[in-house]
Amino acid sequence: DVLRTMLAHWLPQSFSADSYPDEQLQQASFVAASDSPSTTIFHSTCRSVDSQAESHSRAKEQYDRGRKALSELLGEEATAELFEKFIASGQALIVRAGEMADSRNRAALKAIAHELKGMSASLYAHDLAALCEKLNISLATEEPNWPECLEFYRLVQDSFNTYKCVYGQQR
Repeated sequence: DVLRTMLAHWLPQSFSADSYPDEQLQQASFVAASDSPSTTIFHSTCRSVDSQAESHSRAKEQYDRGRKALSELLGEEATAELFEKFIASGQALIVRAGEMADSRNRAALKAIAHELKGMSASLYAHDLAALCEKLNISLATEEPNWPECLEFYRLVQDSFNTYKCVYGQQR
């Protein structure tokens, strides 16, 4: 709906956003996002509220499940400390991953994605772990498709930020 509104605003009056199926608009949005950094920013800004709410809800479910399981195993205090360390270490990894993505350092970015995947899976952040794996796979070749890799990095970053937000609300 956000994309429809933006298209209706910027295209001529003869354009009808309703004449395009949602699937085509979503595909156009993804293609535009992979073209350049400025369109990636546009795409990030225009993510739908519904999508953000769904991501937040899934992250909360995963957090709750992880918190419960780890608390039963380790106790509340140790679990809280584990989540604190995950957020701090994860934030540092996200920043470093951005630097490696900007410099097109495939090997370093792949190693960071692998480390973040393991940390995420350990704390039941399964959506984040799956995105890290997709980033890892996209970096598997000697000559990766950098627009695709950058999109996966952006998705990893968004997912981590969602998880961080959920954690902050639960403290």
